[in-house]
Amino acid sequence: AGRIFVTMAPGMVMMWEWTITGPYVPDSLQPSHGREESLDAAKVAFKARFEAWQAWAEGLEQLVIWNG
Repeated sequence: AGRIFVTMAPGMVMMWEWTITGPYVPDSLQPSHGREESLDAAKVAFKARFEAWQAWAEGLEQLVIWNG
């Protein structure tokens, strides 16, 4: 459904990026990615966005489209 990974920001600052990579994410739930200063913060942000997506998807009357 997504991933969290470490990157180096300008100034050699370590940042944690998160992204929802599997399902289609509607405009109302964008952005589907972000950058945080800690792994714990990235986990919280990813979980919040994925749970928002999941609530949206459960309200659909059709199958959810996953990116291929």
